[in-house]
Amino acid sequence: MDLHDDFLLSPELWADGRFPSREQYQQILRRGRLFYSLDIDDPKPVGPAIVKRPCNLVYHTALPEHRVRPEHGGWRGFARNELLNEGVERERKYIASMHAVGVGVIVYQNDNNFDSTQFTREEISEMAAELQPFTWAFDNPGRQFACTNKPGWRALLVDRLKIRVGDYGADGVFWDNCTPFIHCRCRHCQDNYSRATGRNLISDMGNPPTIVADMRVFEYVGPTQRPRDLVPIADPKTMRYLEWRIERAIDFYRTVRLEVESAIGRSIIYTSNGHIGIAEQTAIMASGVFDMIFSEDGFSAPPVSNAFSLRLGSALTSGERCPFIITRVMESAPTVDMVKTLTAEGRSLGGQADFWDLNYRENPALADAARSMREFHHEFASSLYAIEHDFNDIAILYSWRSDLWTSAADSPAKMTGGLLEDLNQPFDVVIADRPPDLEELSRYRLLLVPHVEVLSDDWFAAVHTFLDHGGKVVSTGNSAQLNELLQPRRTTWHGSAHQHFSERVEKQYARSRKMIGMHTGFRQPIGAWAEAVDRALPTPSVRIDPPLALVTLNHTRLPDGEAVHLVNRYCNVFPQIATTPRIGLVLRLRPARQPRRVTWSSPESGECDLQTQFVDEREIRLALPTLTVTGIVRVYYES
Repeated sequence: MDLHDDFLLSPELWADGRFPSREQYQQILRRGRLFYSLDIDDPKPVGPAIVKRPCNLVYHTALPEHRVRPEHGGWRGFARNELLNEGVERERKYIASMHAVGVGVIVYQNDNNFDSTQFTREEISEMAAELQPFTWAFDNPGRQFACTNKPGWRALLVDRLKIRVGDYGADGVFWDNCTPFIHCRCRHCQDNYSRATGRNLISDMGNPPTIVADMRVFEYVGPTQRPRDLVPIADPKTMRYLEWRIERAIDFYRTVRLEVESAIGRSIIYTSNGHIGIAEQTAIMASGVFDMIFSEDGFSAPPVSNAFSLRLGSALTSGERCPFIITRVMESAPTVDMVKTLTAEGRSLGGQADFWDLNYRENPALADAARSMREFHHEFASSLYAIEHDFNDIAILYSWRSDLWTSAADSPAKMTGGLLEDLNQPFDVVIADRPPDLEELSRYRLLLVPHVEVLSDDWFAAVHTFLDHGGKVVSTGNSAQLNELLQPRRTTWHGSAHQHFSERVEKQYARSRKMIGMHTGFRQPIGAWAEAVDRALPTPSVRIDPPLALVTLNHTRLPDGEAVHLVNRYCNVFPQIATTPRIGLVLRLRPARQPRRVTWSSPESGECDLQTQFVDEREIRLALPTLTVTGIVRVYYES
């Protein structure tokens, strides 16, 4: 293991039954410092191989005793907690072997359902959700959804984690699919809703076209990643009901964490990914209940990228934590070049992205590719990744409340991120559901407001101030038509610096994007939406000249300068699976201060100086070496 001490926790922190503190855990969860691996037990854990990649935190499934497998196959949810005792000794030994080299371990925990054949009728009654007349299930007899509000279900999960975290000696838990957006109608839910709102849950729930048969997200992974268009809520009572569901999910996670930590007597690392829409998941993540932002929304075939998920994760943690993206590789089997591209994209955009360990253990070449990229990232971790702050011209204003209200499971903000990727323009995401930070907003030159129908009065005023101070705004659809109370707003933003499209141009553009294939090339964006961005930002701080398809950028500030990350995503493009190197790339950059030195770093070439050519007194032209997978242009300021 070759990670420096400041990226690994000391094995002594686990000596004599002790564990690291929450503050010590958070050291390795920070941006640039997290080197995370996902170990699936099939057929046994392979910790030593994972450690060599390298890593400082392992996600470990550890589930042989998790469930009773039906005779004819299938998935019925987990069984009784007593079965877990059979694996305690094995799991303690495995996790202790990780701690011995300074690597923390979090265990995988799911689900929101259980195997009803393994419990008594009374136990089922204390845990089960009531989902009639609408249901969402897996056509698997015996699988029973649970109500996350019922004390019996929460008690079962707390006892389960006492074993899987406390008895195993693990450092924390990754929750998977523990609060899907099901619409339970049990008496416990009805009573809680009545106490919270003074209203009747059944009458406020809405109807099937709105609720969409118990889950508000579909096709969240797959070749299209394109959820179905849903019917807008259009009713404040149903909106309040949906927000109450989110509040209950947050209460579930907070309560279980508190009880587990109380039971085992120590702090734990706590994270989750829910199989729910962007709005619901963002609301839960924004509550601060988790230590780490995790998404299964990963993808590795252009033109789809992971930029929006990574930038949203950075926004939710104010750029201080490392968002993590995992891809299931739905479009093809992973290759060496896909591994390199995915991991480079994650790190360049402020987080980490990876495949499951199962892919690596079956193919040593993939494992070597992952190790080589991590070695490059680690080489620059202290001097670059861990200390940089995003420094982009454009921000996308995102509101989970607005997406919830408009039933935008495929967020307009995510659609907008796709346009900026195609324009080679880096971007940040700004959360409109938090109070506006005028100082933060003033850093940007262009604010994109895509169909943010619900916007608070404070944010409406903040955008006015942004415009008054020279910023540009492009908005679409019903942006800012309602305030936070869902009341119509009678005023609009005004001035030549604001351009508004009454149509959903971001959606029109997103739906027109096509996967690159044998018969489909890639075109630079055209039309009013793309032209509006170019017109609002004619001299961006960083750009590729001429524009080039499938190159991702991120612009960051450093204590002594700035950096531009470049990722070549021309990979996994049928029929060309291998990466196509980009030759003759020219970057035009407008540094914030006079440059003293400009360098280029890449896994292939190491670090070398670049010749700078001044285009004018502000802008420099940089002819870049061949961009294979990733490269970093670093500018050192004059002292």
